[in-house]
Amino acid sequence: MDEAEVRSLAAQLGHPVGEEGLKVAEAMDRTNRNMIRTAIRALLPLEGKTILEIGHGSGAHIDEMIQEHTPAAYTGLEVSQTMHDQARKLNAIRASQTNFLFYDGTRLPVSDASVDRVLTVNSIYFWKEPGKLLGEIARVLKPDGILSIGIGEKQFMQTLPVVQYGFTT
Repeated sequence: MDEAEVRSLAAQLGHPVGEEGLKVAEAMDRTNRNMIRTAIRALLPLEGKTILEIGHGSGAHIDEMIQEHTPAAYTGLEVSQTMHDQARKLNAIRASQTNFLFYDGTRLPVSDASVDRVLTVNSIYFWKEPGKLLGEIARVLKPDGILSIGIGEKQFMQTLPVVQYGFTT
């Protein structure tokens, strides 16, 4: 890959757009699958719980999570219109159990102490203000709530050419 292609891929990883964004999301669904499952296991039990996911991507994992763990409700937040639309499409059968919202990447559009579990996988690299967003997560989590953050190991992430363009590692 030349530098322009690496920059383009980095931009798509942080904010997937259009047909290229859908292709990147499909690849992310495959490569992130185990990390997503591991991050979800850290939140167990989920039965009857409310889940907030920050940066759900295409949402290809959501149906499986709901089938296996029967949460009371799932809310997904995205900054990407393409991912928002794709997640709604892929999870249309779960429309009564899911809610997909846009957010600005900083302020969570969720009430104080209203969420049992917060999940985010491979999105923290793109947070504009990590400290502020972590404060927002603390605000929306119930007192006994759990946060699960899935990330790649720093040593591994720094070997990837894309991380020099818009990633925080």
